[in-house]
Amino acid sequence: MNKWLICGITAVMATLAGCATGEQEWKQLPEASRTLGASESNQTVQVRVGEYVKISLKANPTTGYTWFFRVDKDRKQIGSAVELVGERLIMPEEDNQLVGAPGVKEVMVRAVAPGFAYVIGECKRPWEHGQRPALTVKYGFVVVR
Repeated sequence: MNKWLICGITAVMATLAGCATGEQEWKQLPEASRTLGASESNQTVQVRVGEYVKISLKANPTTGYTWFFRVDKDRKQIGSAVELVGERLIMPEEDNQLVGAPGVKEVMVRAVAPGFAYVIGECKRPWEHGQRPALTVKYGFVVVR
């Protein structure tokens, strides 16, 4: 019984340490030049090399659904025009917060080289293989010098 308690405490501590590290890395990033939400999905934005863009979407991990993001580059390019450089989940800070209250998922994208790329986000349950995402967002990025 003692062994299980120690394992549980260790897992919680590791999780908390990982969350703290993610927050720290996020705070070191420069301000985003713009923020994109769900209403900007399927649009293309132009950014300059070195600029940061924040994607901000509603999220509620207590439902089992999680946002997963990826970069889909133009196949003619050698490298990608953008990269994902940070993400975090922001939950309400109210003292009387209800269990299961929704929060906001923020993802930071950095323009790294001239070209074109999509950033695609899918909201899905990770254990439901082969299922279509509940929601999908797609942002086009044209990166210029």
